[in-house]
Amino acid sequence: MYATLDGLEFRGDAEPTTYTIARMPGWWGTDFRHEQVARPTAAGDFDAPVFQSGRIITLEGLVLATSTSAFESACDALENLLADGSADTLTVYQESATYTLEVRRHGGLNLDITVYGRTARYQIQLWAPDPEKVLVP
Repeated sequence: MYATLDGLEFRGDAEPTTYTIARMPGWWGTDFRHEQVARPTAAGDFDAPVFQSGRIITLEGLVLATSTSAFESACDALENLLADGSADTLTVYQESATYTLEVRRHGGLNLDITVYGRTARYQIQLWAPDPEKVLVP
């Protein structure tokens, strides 16, 4: 599996890359929301429609570089990813199918540098207000 967003590529396979995907919580499964109205003279609640809520997707992995300048550029690009509040299309290429979702940043970048100029762990959260993944034909 690999994903693209705002010109950056995140890879979860063995291909050489700058950004790896170690985990992607939120890609599979969403939360639900519903109105809860208590029965005034009985136990329990009235049944109400249930809807999927917006999807929060967390990209986690490594930043890998072969030089200090490439490392700094990669960290800067990750820090600036959708940092202006804009939305963009997250495209996820799975072996079975390709999907897209419109996402925005949801919080800051967590960057833990393990070897300066070479390796860092990153975590960045994205929010998709519409939780439905669109299948690319």
